[in-house]
Amino acid sequence: MHLVILIIDKKDGNRLMDELNLNNIRFTKISSTGGFMNSGNITLFIGIEEEEISKVLHIVKTTCSKRESCEYVYYPSSYDSYITGSSNNFIEIEIGGAVAFVIKVEKYFRI
Repeated sequence: MHLVILIIDKKDGNRLMDELNLNNIRFTKISSTGGFMNSGNITLFIGIEEEEISKVLHIVKTTCSKRESCEYVYYPSSYDSYITGSSNNFIEIEIGGAVAFVIKVEKYFRI
C-alpha cells in the first residue's frame, strides 16, 4: 500500500477530482494555502496499491497543467523602494501543475 499526496492549484481541483472519480480512485481532499503566492491549493490523499501509482500520476499529468499567470508579483529591490513603491520590479509567474509525494505505507487500517 502507498499513500500519494497531491498538492494542486485549486483551479485544477474539480477537473482532477472528476477524473479520479471516473476511474474509481478514492481520495480525501483538504484545502490548503501556501507557496510563493499564498494562493489556494487543494491537497489530496490517495491510498493505493503500487500497481495503481502510474495510473494516478498519468491522470494528474493530463489534468493539472502549468500555465503562466495573468498576475504579476511585486518584489522590492531594496527596502526604500518597498516603502515608496518606486521600483518597477515585476515578474511573471508560472502556476498550476502538481506536486506529488508517494510514500510507502507499512500498515493500513480501515475502521
